[in-house]
Amino acid sequence: MLNYHAPIRLATDTSPQLIVVIDTEEEFDWSSPPDKNAVAVTAMEKIYLVQDIFDEYQIKPCYIIDYPIASQAAGYEPLLEIYQKDNCEIGAHLHPWVNPPFEEALTISNMYPGNLSRALEFAKLKNLKKDK
Repeated sequence: MLNYHAPIRLATDTSPQLIVVIDTEEEFDWSSPPDKNAVAVTAMEKIYLVQDIFDEYQIKPCYIIDYPIASQAAGYEPLLEIYQKDNCEIGAHLHPWVNPPFEEALTISNMYPGNLSRALEFAKLKNLKKDK
């Protein structure tokens, strides 16, 4: 655990900044056990509703996407349109239970990437970042 931290000093004339990060992931029931087959991304067809608001206020969000979004056209195509207009950034978000390789037991504990072996977490991240 890091015990040392120093405040970041900005120039006094620095304008405030708003950073908007949208957790963009598959549809699943958080009250149910992890299910590697729960990979629906139908909500993405409505992502423009929030993006229209961001565009109106000239906000450039960062959509962090997981494997079901990144690997299914219905997940990534709506974001690709926004990205190609330079109206968003895209980042990665690892949900291990829906991201290959599937080597770990499907447990609540293994839903957290840091609980996986370093090699397995790396392999999953490598799959998540693959160019499509």
